[in-house]
Amino acid sequence: MARARTISFSPSMRPTGVSGAEHGAPTFAQKRLRRLSAPRAKGPEIRWVPLVDTSGAELTSKEPTYEEVREMDRRRKKLLALARTTSAIDTLAKLWTLPRTVLPRLAQKPLIYCFLLAFGAAATLSRLGVLTEQQVDEADALVDALAQGGTMVTFIVVFYVGYCYNRSNQQFEDVQLIMHSISDACLLARVAFRDPDEVHRFWRYLNMLHVSAYCGLTEELSEKNFFMPVVTKYGLLSSGVVYEEELAAIKRVRLDENGSRACSMFEVWAFEIVKGEARRTMQGDGDLFPPIQARLQQEINNVGVCIKRLFAYRYQVMPFIYTHLVSLACFTYLVAESFLAGVRFTPGSSHIFSLAMPLIFIIAKIISTFGLIEVGETILDPFGTDPEDFALLHFVEVTICHSHETIEIEPCGVRVKERETY
Repeated sequence: MARARTISFSPSMRPTGVSGAEHGAPTFAQKRLRRLSAPRAKGPEIRWVPLVDTSGAELTSKEPTYEEVREMDRRRKKLLALARTTSAIDTLAKLWTLPRTVLPRLAQKPLIYCFLLAFGAAATLSRLGVLTEQQVDEADALVDALAQGGTMVTFIVVFYVGYCYNRSNQQFEDVQLIMHSISDACLLARVAFRDPDEVHRFWRYLNMLHVSAYCGLTEELSEKNFFMPVVTKYGLLSSGVVYEEELAAIKRVRLDENGSRACSMFEVWAFEIVKGEARRTMQGDGDLFPPIQARLQQEINNVGVCIKRLFAYRYQVMPFIYTHLVSLACFTYLVAESFLAGVRFTPGSSHIFSLAMPLIFIIAKIISTFGLIEVGETILDPFGTDPEDFALLHFVEVTICHSHETIEIEPCGVRVKERETY
């Protein structure tokens, strides 16, 4: 009985028109399917670690409502309008603006009154003759030495306030870049996307990215009093089944605890829309050509980078050791200055030039020194409840309306040579 022979073909010997699959050799698609279907080893569970953890933050008062947030925003815009229309000199004549100045804030700090107590104690001891003439002369000799220390304190305060101002200005530039990039991205989508529904969806995701960022940056703004009211007012969520899917995704990321996590989600969604439009363009059903696609992705990336930078600013503040040094140096200098100024109120000296005028000079130094420190602390963190902080609700609404206007612009029409009538 003849034994059957098995004939195997090498790739070079395979007959023409016969595929490798018909002879048992796996094709490229089969090999790729095997690689994709291979089970992935299960790694450890990775829990989300936010850069700025606001989950355990406690507000000094109850959480504001949406109406209170809007009222706070209105006051901030009013204060900005006052700053734009009023010169620095004219503010002194408008006494009704005193509650909005630094004076009420300094009056609430008990440490400020230590300087007045030092001045009053020295003036009392000197006036009653407890201090001898030799001690008064020695105190007068220390005034010149103290002036040199005042120069050093001035440098420390100016450096601190300058750092705070630069930091505030950098954060404002990032906020403005976010607003401009969202509007520019929506404009490019309006021009390059063929599907108007995709343009609208792209607009929704970018603006939800913007709104969710501020919920993670601040303890006062939350999903309840900021995100959902704004989203509902401007229709940033879809409708029907898509609405339920998007809302469920937002609930899963826990916006109040992980604001940056929600930002990453909306950023990915925006990139996915661009990816889908680019794929349709490659198939001949779109106009998103590579240069426009690259520019569009750059605008989305600008939004994401600026938001991440704002979170980094919020986390990495000025070191405690430096803020303590500034306060300690100013406190020590002003206590010594106040005491030496009060010593001049000796028996027989006038009340005007030995008591009243030195007291006015001390108060002016207290206001200028600790007032500048208070101003620096206020502008260092513009994402809070102070009247001088950023009007975040206004920024969000301006961006939503401006970007929506760009996607609703009417087309310019065909070129003149293609028109039937002129």
